[in-house]
Amino acid sequence: MGRRDRRSLAVTFAVAIVLVLAAAVIAGEVQAAIKLVEAGLSPTEAASQLGLGRSRVYREVAAARVVRKAS
Repeated sequence: MGRRDRRSLAVTFAVAIVLVLAAAVIAGEVQAAIKLVEAGLSPTEAASQLGLGRSRVYREVAAARVVRKAS
C-alpha cells in the first residue's frame, strides 16, 4: 500500500467518523424535540428552539406516534 493509498484511507476513515458523530448529535436533537412535544410544546416551537427543520420534527413526531399533552 502506497503513501497515497494510506492517506486516502485515513481521510475516508475520518469522514466516516464525522458522519457517525453528526448522526448521533442529530438523533439526540430529534429525541429532545420529541420530549418537548410530549411535554406540550408544539412541534413548530420545538423545532425553533432546537434549530431543527419544522417538517423534520413533525415527521419524527408522527413516526414516534407521540401524543401531545393538552395545554
